[in-house]
Amino acid sequence: MKIIRLVGVGAVLAAGGLTFLRAQQPVDADADVQQKITALEKIIMQETPPAAPSAPAQPGGTNAAPVAPTAPGGEGIPITPAVRYFHVLRQNALRRDYPNAIAAANNIAGADSNDAVQKILADLIPELQKLKDTKDAAISSRTKDLLDRATKAVKSAKDPKELDEIIAELGQAVAASRSDFNNVESRTTYNQVNAAASFIKEWQSYLADSASGNTMNASNDLRGLANRSDTFSFMPIPRSELLDMSLKMSGQQPAIIDSKVEVHGFDDLATAISQLQSLQRSGGYYNQEAAEQLNALQNLRNSYLAYQDKNYTGALQSLQGYPFMTAGMVTNGVSGASSGATPSQNSLRKEILALKDQLLVDIAQGLLNLPDAPAPDKEEHATDYLLRIAGLRAKASDWTGLQQVLTVYGQFANSFYAQQSWLQEDLAGLHAYLVGEKLEAAGQTLDAIRSYRQSLATLGRFFPADPPSAKLKALAKQSPDLYQQALQQPISKTP
Repeated sequence: MKIIRLVGVGAVLAAGGLTFLRAQQPVDADADVQQKITALEKIIMQETPPAAPSAPAQPGGTNAAPVAPTAPGGEGIPITPAVRYFHVLRQNALRRDYPNAIAAANNIAGADSNDAVQKILADLIPELQKLKDTKDAAISSRTKDLLDRATKAVKSAKDPKELDEIIAELGQAVAASRSDFNNVESRTTYNQVNAAASFIKEWQSYLADSASGNTMNASNDLRGLANRSDTFSFMPIPRSELLDMSLKMSGQQPAIIDSKVEVHGFDDLATAISQLQSLQRSGGYYNQEAAEQLNALQNLRNSYLAYQDKNYTGALQSLQGYPFMTAGMVTNGVSGASSGATPSQNSLRKEILALKDQLLVDIAQGLLNLPDAPAPDKEEHATDYLLRIAGLRAKASDWTGLQQVLTVYGQFANSFYAQQSWLQEDLAGLHAYLVGEKLEAAGQTLDAIRSYRQSLATLGRFFPADPPSAKLKALAKQSPDLYQQALQQPISKTP
């Protein structure tokens, strides 16, 4: 029967008497590693010649021979790479820092070709790997057990005090795993238990707010939990349930709001804003959902007023504000009603969204200022409309018009979407091509060739390679010397 002892994985934590992440390891396995390290030390130190003695300093002289650096604790043992790596190996093995111990052992294998050294390392490295695997398995097992107990605690707790113990234990686990960050498994544990600790603290806040009758804060606590974005998520309660609980806790009555607040056109916005504000003041309706709807109505009205003043850029900016840029309201032309919303609640959202989409198309037409542009199709979104016009301009080889359309599309992309790489390529290619035409017309042939080469190097979606290619072929025949001179310089995509 093997004698078992505790081998520390991270610092010992006294609080609560808990020692999270402490693996058990047979004494003989660890002792065997230490024996091999001791045998390795004897060979490395014996094969390292003593450092040459320092020449005595002459009286009044300053030319004493420098003393070679020696290994710690060694008498005249110079610090060779193998000696240096050995000390790193021994220190990390004693600390049970197996990843760094394995790395040091591999470094010794590369620095010392002695057969005896290589033989010991061939046995030592696999044993260190086994110790690391055993330690990682223990960490993973204890982490799973702790997270399972944390999940049960959340689901069973009725009083905030019932979560104090698991919160304390999670805090100790966070500290222990942080102290062993050289280990990949410990870093994973840190992220997992840290996410669990954060969730349970917020859940404890929800229980406290709910018990005190503060339904507004309790509703916001639940919505905050539903919108968490931890890399290592801990979600013991499904998000849909959290959202449903938040709606019920808020005391909102969507049927009443939708029956009292209706928006069928831009002229209804001012009245709808006043009605929703009155409902909020009457009590029981002020929550995140109602606040988002009110903000959406106000931003929509500000945008419409700017549009009427022909301030199209200002109109677009007004629609960039909260909550139109929030996933909970409207995202890329799609209703973002929460999973806990009722069909009645969605009606006001749909009315707001329909007006927003209509206004964006009107703004796009105003920014374009192209009298010959075709009218938008029914229910066509602004970005789809702009892309359709871009295709028509490209087909007609109207490069100036295409540049104008894509510039407007870029304003919409910057406001509501992630910037697309093809758009920047197209705009850069168009800019370089149009500049090349001006330079060519002004007789600046060499610079024109350079601009056409820049244009040809772009990889966009609408601007083809044919126009700059045709220009370059013509100028190569017209001015071969200048063309060859331009070829000597690298192509720059920067306009």
